[in-house]
Formats: sequence, structure tokens, C-alpha cells
Amino acid sequence: MLPLRWPLTIAAGVLIAGAWAGRKGHQAEDPPPAPEPTPVAQEPVAPPTPSPDAVHQGPMFPEGLPMASIGLPEGLANPTAQGCAACHGSIVASWKASAHAQAWQGERYRQAVRDASQPEECQACHLPFAAQHPQRVIHHAEGLPDAPQHATNPDWSPSLQREGVTCAACHLRQGQVVGPRGDGAAPHPVAASADLGSPTLCAACHQLSWPESETAWYDTYGEWYRSPFREAGVGCQDCHMAPQAGPVTTGRFAAHAGHAMAVETSQAVSILLELDSPEITRGAPFAFRIRLQSTGTGHAFPTGHPGKTYIVRAAVVDAAGEPMHDPSEDALVRRVQEEPPFALVEDTRLPARGELLLEHEATIVVKKAPGPALLRVSIFDERQEQPLFERSFPVTIL
Repeated sequence: MLPLRWPLTIAAGVLIAGAWAGRKGHQAEDPPPAPEPTPVAQEPVAPPTPSPDAVHQGPMFPEGLPMASIGLPEGLANPTAQGCAACHGSIVASWKASAHAQAWQGERYRQAVRDASQPEECQACHLPFAAQHPQRVIHHAEGLPDAPQHATNPDWSPSLQREGVTCAACHLRQGQVVGPRGDGAAPHPVAASADLGSPTLCAACHQLSWPESETAWYDTYGEWYRSPFREAGVGCQDCHMAPQAGPVTTGRFAAHAGHAMAVETSQAVSILLELDSPEITRGAPFAFRIRLQSTGTGHAFPTGHPGKTYIVRAAVVDAAGEPMHDPSEDALVRRVQEEPPFALVEDTRLPARGELLLEHEATIVVKKAPGPALLRVSIFDERQEQPLFERSFPVTIL
């Protein structure tokens, strides 16, 4: 009798022989081609965040503003937003509602630059391409920055000029379209650029200092840089270009950056009222305090050019909305000297993530009718009649 291990050995040999025969048969055929590896989309690496003193014009504007040439990529008929709208209609419609689209058309701006003799520094950002300027600066008389000499610009495009800060201002560089991610399948190849999502992109126009300045003329980027928002990794685009769902192109629906640059003041600032009693006696002084808190603003409120002023107005109003006493008013403003060294004169604004306490005393006119009323706090841009937003608190007049 064979030992028990022999059947197992014989069976193993049969299996090995069968496997070898199968292997020989398989080798007689051509091996199938190896599958191509699926390419992995590479997300652009976010660039470092420079300090306000090192921003200059930023990586997206290495030659400064206005940019000398556009460089039309293959696949684009023209560099205007009109051309982009064919495929990106939803995004262009959003952009049309933005301050960027009105950067040159706004009559208030155009009147301001006329009054200031068309300063180059203003025009360079509101019209970021040289082709948007009917006149070009050929040199400055005696080297003085306030004495430019101009010549007719043969490359001027009135179609591009009217669009102000148009699509090409951020998305065309060196003859190619740039986006937050690359796309080789688009009608025009798209190169990825992390700079599009960087606050440094915004700093090119929202941070401005003169060489002899003690303080920045425009300091929006600097205010953000010094705020807790930067420390938390919250940039300009996170609030002003928050993602929204919609058609990115005519054939693709996805989340993308909003281009309306919408600013909702009521989401940026909290108005808290402090009042000793909800009952106010006519003819007797009463005190109230307004606490403004920057709960959602990554820069000062308001921000922008020196002299930009917001008014905080408060009053008890009757059922018809008429004030029952002289309204209180507080100005939120930053002022600098108009001559070098442009020193800071005052700054009463609400700082990023800070708060202001505004204290007032008023007296309801005796002849006013008693009954329910509202203590209304409104915030106005002094250049506009309608409030940016307001809060009303019920009170009773005795």
C-alpha cells in the first residue's frame, strides 16, 4: 500500500502540469495591451501670501497695469465678455451685475476722474488693458507723475473699454485662458492657475501706496492681511466669489465661483441695541447704545478709498416712519492727508472682527402721540439715499 502522502503528491503534480500546459497555451497568444492609466487632475498649488508692502502688482500682473497686450488664444474670436457669453452665458450674466462690469461705465466714477483730471492710477485698475485707453501715456514731463503727456492709442477698442474689468482682465494671460483648473478638452485649452483664488490677485487693484506714503491710499488687502480672517485661511474670494451651482458652460453644470461680487452688508455687520427700558417717556432724556460688531467682514467697514463714508443713523420713529426726535448720526470713515506723506488723519471705521460702541441720548418731543414705536438703526453710504441695511427694535412711548 502506498503511503498516504503519495496520492497528495500525485494530485499536486497533475495540477502543476495542467497549470503549466495552460500557461504554455496562453503564451502562444499575444498579451492584451496594458490599460492606460487614468490621468489625475492636478490641483494648482496656492501661492504664498505676501505682506502688503511686498504685493506691488501681484503675480497675475507682473508688468503692472494697464497690461500692454491681451494675447488672444486660439479658439477665441475676440477678448470681450460678449465672446465669452456664447459658452459661459450664466457667468457673464452674473458678472454684468457686478461693480467690475461697471468699473468704467459708472457715471459717479467717470465724473470723479474728470474732476481729478483723469489720474492714471485710477484708470489703470478701472481699465486694466492698454487697449481700453483711447490715449496712451508716452512720458511724464520733467519726470513728474502728475504731468503725463499722451498720444492717440492706435490699439484702442471702444468695445473692450465699455466692459471695464472684463473677463480677460483675470482669465487671459500670455495668449492662453487661465482657470482654477486645467481643461485640455475645451475649445480653447485652459491652463490652471492657483493665483486666481489668491487674495494677491485682488491686491493688484485693492492695495495702493505711494513711495512717500506713511499709510496706504487703498488698504483693503492690508486690512485683510492683518485680520483674523487671513490667519483662519479665509480669503477675498471665499466671501466675494462664494461658490454657486449652475451652468459653467453650455454643456456642464457644476459649482463655480460667483462673479457678481455680491456684498450683503447685513451678513457682514451685527447691530446690537442696548436700552435701559423698552418704555420711553416723552419730554425726558433717554440713553441708548449701539454696538456694531464686525461678524463677517474680512477688512475694515467700510473699506476702499480714503474719504469713503458710511453713516450710522438712529432714531425712534412713529407708525408712519417719521422721527420723533433729532436722529443721531455717526460717521464711519478713514481720512488721510491729500499731500505727501499722506498721513492718517482719522479712522472711525469698524475694524475687521472688531466692534464699536456708539452712545447717544435723545428726548422724544412731548407733542408726539404715545403708543408703540420703533427705535430704528440704519447704515447708509453717504452717496446714496437708501440704507445699506437697518434694524428696528420695538419700544413704547409713554
